[in-house]
Amino acid sequence: MFQYVLKNVNPMTIPFKKLVDVEWAGISEQVLFYVIRNTPILQNDIFWNLVEWTDVVDNSPSLQKFITDYKLDVLNSSVIYIDHQEAAFNQKIHVDIDRAKIILFPLLNCNNTRTVFYDVAEEDLEVEWQNNNEELKYFGVKKGHHREIGSFTLDCPVAMDTGVPHAVHVSPEAVFPRLSFAMRFNNSIDHLFS
Repeated sequence: MFQYVLKNVNPMTIPFKKLVDVEWAGISEQVLFYVIRNTPILQNDIFWNLVEWTDVVDNSPSLQKFITDYKLDVLNSSVIYIDHQEAAFNQKIHVDIDRAKIILFPLLNCNNTRTVFYDVAEEDLEVEWQNNNEELKYFGVKKGHHREIGSFTLDCPVAMDTGVPHAVHVSPEAVFPRLSFAMRFNNSIDHLFS
């Protein structure tokens, strides 16, 4: 199993923080149960799946408690689905469009994968489009060697800055599908990074 590592990073700029004190097992179990019972995510094989966060919370008292305890104002939530085909795509270094700070929860098969962050100059970011160049997909990174600055395995909730170039690396031992649950917020979650 991968462990998280930081390499020559200023502690003030670490792009993630493992939330090891969070009672998360119940949250992940309840959210996964919601996904299985109330969504077509496992049948549709779609990478990014927006889910109505109020419905998720209504089915997860543990998640409601977490949101209340941490005074979070949820903007939206999604389930990220990675299968064998997505694994190859998902290893591309990228920056999320909104460059949001998010919280990720492991739902299913998140071991044997790790999220790696890279030191990439702003000028090395390229716009990636989808739907016949009508919709911005993400900011890709030009090919070349980019220094790794840190990584984590999603084995507990993680606060993460999606504005820092990152990629999910999947080990050959990974089991699929891999599901994680992401929440974006209207309010700042900077306090979770300290």
